[in-house]
Amino acid sequence: MISYASIDDLVRQFGEQEAIELSDRVRDGVISNEVLQIALDDATHEINGYLGRYSLPFKKTPPILKRHCVNIARFFLCEASYLMMSEKIVDAYERAIRFLERVANGSIPLLDDETEQVAEADDLIMFPNQSPSVFSRQNR
Repeated sequence: MISYASIDDLVRQFGEQEAIELSDRVRDGVISNEVLQIALDDATHEINGYLGRYSLPFKKTPPILKRHCVNIARFFLCEASYLMMSEKIVDAYERAIRFLERVANGSIPLLDDETEQVAEADDLIMFPNQSPSVFSRQNR
């Protein structure tokens, strides 16, 4: 699975010092790429939970998902680190989740760089051969 944001995206967004503070579990003063990548992957999984109406993976990640991915990852990292969770971090996480809820209910479409709508998955839902319901009028 490819994350919606990279480690470089997260460092660009929040700075090297904050990336160190969020990821440095052994307190040696360096960024832990492994810790950051796990958080970005977890954020991507969380985002995917709201994108059921879209065919995944995207050919090209909508830029808005990159921003929300780093904000969600930052929230996860802060939860797992020795840093205090700031109101700014919580607000960014909550804004990301509200946005994803709107995407999930169809009120906000995901757009690519050229502001063209990202193709949605088919609305057709297929159910494999189902056995009759145990509790039905036909099965008394």
